[in-house]
Amino acid sequence: MRFLSKTAGLGGSYGDSPGTFFVSEILPDGTPLPFEGKFSPARNAQDSGGFCRFAMRKSGWTTTAALSEIARKMHASSKRFNAAGNKDKNATTVQLASCLGAKPAELLSLNLRGIEILGAWESNSRVRIGELLGNRFRIKHLGRVPGSAAKAGKGRAKPMPKAQEKRTVSKIRKETGGFFLNYFGRQRFGSLRQNTHEIGVHLLRGDFKAACEAYLFSSPGAEPESYRIARRELEGSLDFKKALGYFPRHLSGERQILSHLAVRPSDYAGALRAMPRSTLLLFVHAVQSHVFNMTLDLRHDAADFRPSLVSGEHYCMEKGGFFIPGLLSPVPDKKSGGKNIALRLVGHEAKSLNPYESEAMDSLSIKPEDFKVPGMPELSARGGFRSAYAKCVDFSFDGEWFEFSLQSGSYATVALEEYLKEKKI
Repeated sequence: MRFLSKTAGLGGSYGDSPGTFFVSEILPDGTPLPFEGKFSPARNAQDSGGFCRFAMRKSGWTTTAALSEIARKMHASSKRFNAAGNKDKNATTVQLASCLGAKPAELLSLNLRGIEILGAWESNSRVRIGELLGNRFRIKHLGRVPGSAAKAGKGRAKPMPKAQEKRTVSKIRKETGGFFLNYFGRQRFGSLRQNTHEIGVHLLRGDFKAACEAYLFSSPGAEPESYRIARRELEGSLDFKKALGYFPRHLSGERQILSHLAVRPSDYAGALRAMPRSTLLLFVHAVQSHVFNMTLDLRHDAADFRPSLVSGEHYCMEKGGFFIPGLLSPVPDKKSGGKNIALRLVGHEAKSLNPYESEAMDSLSIKPEDFKVPGMPELSARGGFRSAYAKCVDFSFDGEWFEFSLQSGSYATVALEEYLKEKKI
């Protein structure tokens, strides 16, 4: 990870629990959903129809699990529900969702642990994935753990006084103009093992056996020891049927593969297809994200993003302080110093690569046409664009809490690294 500022960061960590990490969606018209309290949309957003849209506040639930719980309580199919974005369970989130055929009163009357409906209204359309302009964050800075940043011979590190922290943040803001390099965050590559892109590379090469083995055996990162033990035992024995008896229940994807291989030991493509297509797509998209991150490093190091493009890039337009890669602009944005560059998310539609993309792809021994995924065309990825920079909009820091807004698809954890410059503790 590269930083735009040279000032030393605050160090320490940031919140990663429902009480220390809050996020609310910003609707396409720029209206943020509230962190607390009730929500009613603008009058012109209310219409009659076969859908009910609602603002949902949840803590300790993934988006999918929360909608499934609402469906269970309403005795309805979870297929009737949709959300604009998928949010983590280790946070308090407020987001837009919809239900086919429901009435506002049904949703407003629900009483669920960790889930609250802040508002509900009739609509003639369902909520679609990506139907948001951005996200608003409120994240607690947890400060340094004593000794975490100590230097040899200097003793234990001391917490930075709040006044100094605020000055440090202000200095970084001045250096960067509020911008940061728009990397995909670590959670894109797996919350524990950080290896989803490695599995994806095997898929792109059509090596389904290697993809299964990487998913079942590989245990980098911070997995619980019980998971590591199970993986090692399976790798040594290759007894898929027996492994079903000791593999942890929480490893549901692995158990889906094992169940298939226990019956058909050499059908690795079928074993992968035993998992949801959405899971397999995560592996392929993780490769695109990894290539983007590497390209971003190379592009930054070589040219420092002066407002000139290379092959495969374009400028994007600004909306509400955010760069929107899908909105093309013929010129660099003067207010941002030309930072409205959009890099390519390489897919099979990329006819030729620029030198930075070529270096990143060559390091993985893959080509654009591999994103057609030989043997599994349903996982094909066409490609797209992502802005090289993102900006923290409406930013504040009171010495304890960070609060800011980001464009859709940008990672708050990446934005915070510019201010902390210390890996999460």
